[in-house]
Amino acid sequence: MGCGKSANKADIKNNQVYQPQEVDQSRHKYQEKSGQNNDHTFQDQLVTPKKEHSIPQMNHKSNQQATINTGYFPNGKVNPSFGKQGKYQNKVNKFLYFFGVNQINEQQILKFDVENKQFYNLYNDLTQEQKDAVSIYNYTLCLQLDDENIFICGGINQELTEIQNDTYIFNVKTLQFQKQQNLVTSRYTHFGLIHQRKVYCIGGRSYGDDQQAILRSCEVFDLDQGSWSFHPPLNIARCTGMIFLYNENDMYVAGGYSGPDHRTKKIEKFNLTTNQWDVLDFKLHRGLEGSFYIASNIYNELLIFGGYCKGGATSSICSLDMQEKSIRFKGKMVKQRVLHKSVQSGENLYIFGGDEANHVEQIDLNTFKTQIISVKNNFTDFCDQFEIEKYSASLQTQQIDYHQTNNNQTKQSLQNNLYQEEIKKEHNQIYHLLGTEEQPFIIQFKGTSEQDIEVKSVPTNLELSCYQGGCRLNHNEIFLAGGISSSMNQVLHKCFIYNIEKKLKTKMPSMINQRYAFSCIFFQEQNEIYVIGGRSYSSFEYEDNHSFGEASQDQIISNLQQYDSQIYNNKSNKQSMQNSQLTNKNQQQSTHVKNSQMMNNKSNYTNNKNQSQLNENISMLPQNQGDVLAYCEKLDLKTKKWVSISQMNRSRSSACTFIFFNKIYVYGGYHGSDIYKQINMESYDSKNDKWEEHNIQLDKHIPYLEASQIIQNPSNQNTFLIFGGQVGSQASNSVWEFDILNLCQKEISHMKFPRYLHKIVKINDPQNNSKIAIIGGNQSSMIEFYEQHNQNDNHDEEIARHLTNIFENTIGDKIMKKYLLI
Repeated sequence: MGCGKSANKADIKNNQVYQPQEVDQSRHKYQEKSGQNNDHTFQDQLVTPKKEHSIPQMNHKSNQQATINTGYFPNGKVNPSFGKQGKYQNKVNKFLYFFGVNQINEQQILKFDVENKQFYNLYNDLTQEQKDAVSIYNYTLCLQLDDENIFICGGINQELTEIQNDTYIFNVKTLQFQKQQNLVTSRYTHFGLIHQRKVYCIGGRSYGDDQQAILRSCEVFDLDQGSWSFHPPLNIARCTGMIFLYNENDMYVAGGYSGPDHRTKKIEKFNLTTNQWDVLDFKLHRGLEGSFYIASNIYNELLIFGGYCKGGATSSICSLDMQEKSIRFKGKMVKQRVLHKSVQSGENLYIFGGDEANHVEQIDLNTFKTQIISVKNNFTDFCDQFEIEKYSASLQTQQIDYHQTNNNQTKQSLQNNLYQEEIKKEHNQIYHLLGTEEQPFIIQFKGTSEQDIEVKSVPTNLELSCYQGGCRLNHNEIFLAGGISSSMNQVLHKCFIYNIEKKLKTKMPSMINQRYAFSCIFFQEQNEIYVIGGRSYSSFEYEDNHSFGEASQDQIISNLQQYDSQIYNNKSNKQSMQNSQLTNKNQQQSTHVKNSQMMNNKSNYTNNKNQSQLNENISMLPQNQGDVLAYCEKLDLKTKKWVSISQMNRSRSSACTFIFFNKIYVYGGYHGSDIYKQINMESYDSKNDKWEEHNIQLDKHIPYLEASQIIQNPSNQNTFLIFGGQVGSQASNSVWEFDILNLCQKEISHMKFPRYLHKIVKINDPQNNSKIAIIGGNQSSMIEFYEQHNQNDNHDEEIARHLTNIFENTIGDKIMKKYLLI
């Protein structure tokens, strides 16, 4: 984009133009051109991005039917206690104007008629004299002065050889361009606003590579005096960023491209007292550039639509709360968009370009329902569909209205009182569902009524990711670790503790290994957190990593099955186990100590005359198979240090993990191949730092499972219920009962729908009855309640529909497989 991604740049040396040999010029950078103001004094040392996003292929206008996103807040009512009803109605723009040069070097002025939903080529209406009086460029700054006049400055030509400093005021009625004094610094992909009869031009790019091209310099144009002057420079060089007013006179800049493949999170505010920009103590939740943004009809909020982040283009709609320093997920556009153009007309926002097709999208700003709409004479009738992101559109200054709120109170919801004041009473169970950087949200729920469900804002410094690991430390504190970016290209190892009530994040030491889809469990008695298995990069290797080398999948399965068979078919040892069970069963079920002893006795079945052969087979097992890990580590919360512990006998991700009588048990999981998943279980003895495998007796063949969910049986503390999971490429709807004392498992029931990567919680209904709720993991049904005796409760179905509506309207995702439930 204009920050070094979509803005095509040619090499310029000593005023001599060198035409690139490649047709695709998107990766070429400007070199310094003599005689230009390049803002060298203010440049940070930046380098050219190594990776660019690809230019999509041309796709001509299609007659695709409208696609509708049902939205995330159903009623669209604004609470007057913190919002301003009618503000959107006051912003009725009838037209949007586009300025640019198409691929065959034709200058264009396009006009979009909002009421008729139609594009016009206004440039054809200019007289030859008017055309001769102006040079139109791409990536200019266009600001709406009033209903009739548009301020235009800077830009880059289609040949990619000249960055301009021309300045005009264009009258949309007379079609006259009035030439103004030139910018001091030639620039493009800059951004700005109008305030108190002055036009502020911020950052952008000029000649040179990233070390020189990305600007910190700012200029201000006095509309009364008709002249440019320098404005104090930014602290961080940036282009394609955001600028807005807050609390009437305070000017802020946020985001933008700032270096080699880097989008900054940092926010700066102009300090009128010191006459300089200050970097604030809070940031965006992620680095963004090329987003569209408008002031919300909610006090203190800025709405951000799409943009480009480290993982690529995004479709997210989020609101930035300047007072709470938090982010809220509002919904999604139908398409991922970057450098898109938009016009607001009352409660509707129309979005053009920036995606991989010629779609025009309409968004209801109250409900955030989105849909693809058809327009007459789409912009693709006048230019290539991908050129619209190079064009500039007439923008309005965005001013966020300030309102002081009580920090001890939670905002009320936009609809249905979804955001409730926190009930200050203890609950037996409290759960939090956490989103991702793409969809940032925290949903707290304690029961099935609306009063028990609260959508919390996410502090901008709280780093949420996909398939993140975490565990609850106490009623208010949770531990979060690792995960993978929304683009699935960056595995993380950062850790922190988050106090939900105080909205306080405490940074903890990073894990030794980057991982996601791992098990994370808090061992309260030892005050330690364990992370187990998971996945990392496919090139994840260690010197002591075991693998089968060049062995085929058939050989791998053969070795694994041989190992399972060696354990399972050891009849003499199985008989001793059964005798031990019969002799001690009653006593073992009565006390903690005897239960623990029984588990230790049963684990001794591997110590037999064939132990050497078993060990040989173990050594043949792939302990870190590809990107699936067997490595484990623990964090001592007292010393705040991570240490590695013994690795599992088998690599696992998406496994079931639980603590039973001071041992950590890991069941099932993905092993690194779709044709072999784990059915066995192993336990970890922290005192001896040792993993032991246990084979499970099955009443019939049970397929290998991953991404199942396990919960202790409410009616029998010595058994666990295992729900669903993935079998090959299919989800299962089976419910199994696992007897941990006898190491046996049987199928006892079925869920209504097959699920995997779902969530399991025990919550109370309005009658205070404890229920097991199964959430997500299935596209058809988000929530169902498990009834062990298959009782058909119409009331449960009604509650399930109600909860589904709340969750779906909040996050718009039924499957929820990438989110974390704690």
